[in-house]
Amino acid sequence: MGLLYLMPVSENEVDRVEVKNKAIHLKSYGLPLVFWGYLLAILGVIFIMAIAIKDPVLSVLNGEDEINRLLGIGVSLVLAIIPFGLLCFFFYEKTLCKNDLQLVVIHKVFWIPVKKKVIHLKSKESFTLEHYLDSPNMARLEGKLDMKGFENKGYFELFAISSEDKLIQIDRCSQRRELVKLKEILSKY
Repeated sequence: MGLLYLMPVSENEVDRVEVKNKAIHLKSYGLPLVFWGYLLAILGVIFIMAIAIKDPVLSVLNGEDEINRLLGIGVSLVLAIIPFGLLCFFFYEKTLCKNDLQLVVIHKVFWIPVKKKVIHLKSKESFTLEHYLDSPNMARLEGKLDMKGFENKGYFELFAISSEDKLIQIDRCSQRRELVKLKEILSKY
């Protein structure tokens, strides 16, 4: 999720970083404002669709045919689930809590913890950074200067090394320096 939900990379972030009792708590940033515009546009289209099909769906729901009623229920559920699912993306938050050899990763939706993972680290600095390039880098292979902006640079992933020598993904980002700074902050505490 680190490609969309960025983690703070400095201890000076007032509302996203909290240091207390030799522990650090990092909260991810929300989506940029442009995505809220996309959400409003999508919700507007769904609202117009719901108004346009309200009468036919109500007549199908009140009808006698069982299959048509099931289809009406299905359409109504889809029109309710899509906006709720989209809102879940906008109210998602990832929290990293690091204290000595313990790292806790908490995923929250609407400020409610949904998933919590406790990782016992091998050492305080047991984090590693890896680079991934999923597709062939055709722009680089051609070697033309005008294609330089289209080169696939891939993405980077930050892993924690657990006490059982397992790699557990913590975050990912397209910019290496962001994850290096995050790794340094987590290694301090």
